[in-house]
Amino acid sequence: QSDRWQKWLMVVFTLGALAGCAGLYASAGMQSVTGTYLGFGSALAVWAWLEATFLFGLITGPRHSRCPGGARGLRRFRLAFLAVRDHELALLAGGAVVTLLVAGGDNHAGLWTYLLLWGMRLSAKLNIFMGAPRAASVLIPKRLRYLTSYFRTDRISWLLPVTIIVSIYPLWALMSLALGEADAHRAVAFMLLTTFMALAVLEHIFLVLPVSDEQLWLWAARDRAAPEPTRDTADCGGGEEGRSPAHMTPARTAPGETRAKNTPHKRGTSSWT
Repeated sequence: QSDRWQKWLMVVFTLGALAGCAGLYASAGMQSVTGTYLGFGSALAVWAWLEATFLFGLITGPRHSRCPGGARGLRRFRLAFLAVRDHELALLAGGAVVTLLVAGGDNHAGLWTYLLLWGMRLSAKLNIFMGAPRAASVLIPKRLRYLTSYFRTDRISWLLPVTIIVSIYPLWALMSLALGEADAHRAVAFMLLTTFMALAVLEHIFLVLPVSDEQLWLWAARDRAAPEPTRDTADCGGGEEGRSPAHMTPARTAPGETRAKNTPHKRGTSSWT
């Protein structure tokens, strides 16, 4: 919405994260439904703080520029990693903190929640880097728009269908555990994890489906009138030389906006508005 709220929002997120750490420690010894919900919510509070520091541009990486032309293979991966390195290290440190907070108890619902979020988030990042045609870039804040140059949207990589298929097994396993668990607090924990896993799989499917899922949130974004500039052929991750890749089209327009004159319409896409 606006940078002027960033400082106060970070105060709120930080207080929430501190409360989350206290909640994780307290919930570790609570073998009850209340303890499960407390651990689950506390893990979300810690995760929310880490996400906020990234989206506000406070913890990202040492590289703050677009991917240079001609970058391919390991060089492209190294540059992309440098753009988010510090955030990845922060997620690793957050996982260590959560582990230490619940290590002394028997209720690990908060730890499993954090690990599931972390694992599926990492999977989504890798798939967007390697190739996901519907990787949404409209909602990325201006301060992080350079990250879209590391997206590859001209193809579907082999990793994306493999990820979706492989993710079905842990989803089925968690659902089976939830339905077959006799203890109420453990059944609740498995059902919460099942729900999150299902949402994570759905998120990966949306990277392929021709639907504009970001239309759900654009109504709340003030900064939507200036979409990400058209990527030129100098950016990495593009298509073959001499061919116009799919991601060279401008970012999808927000509700109420009109497409620029002579801008090619991407076939096969649809909108919920």
